[in-house]
Amino acid sequence: MHVPVFVPTLVLTVLLPSLTWADSMRCNRRLVGEGTSQYEVLLHCGEPTYKQIVREPVLVQRVTQAQVLSGESKPREPALHMDALESETQYIEIERWTYHPASGRLIREVDFVDGKIRRINTTGRAP
Repeated sequence: MHVPVFVPTLVLTVLLPSLTWADSMRCNRRLVGEGTSQYEVLLHCGEPTYKQIVREPVLVQRVTQAQVLSGESKPREPALHMDALESETQYIEIERWTYHPASGRLIREVDFVDGKIRRINTTGRAP
């Protein structure tokens, strides 16, 4: 007899291309970085040159546990537990703001999740 007992354990692995990451960026003598709100970024850095919504894949893995009982249950006999790993790809929405500054300066992409900076990517220099 199989009695499924689900023990959800989520392991999030973001499947992202390898890019150059920056921890923070300077805007008008202020430093903004991971965890900074969109409001603060607008206040210190101004309107971005470009805004877009992107969807990025996230691999979600769940460990499930099934309790297997023998056909003849004995009071003191321990049940056998079997683990199974289930994987599924889900997508998260990221709001990406691009700051394209004056010639020769670094172009930055600022990614927001739930209204807070998740990462800052340097994509090159402005021509």
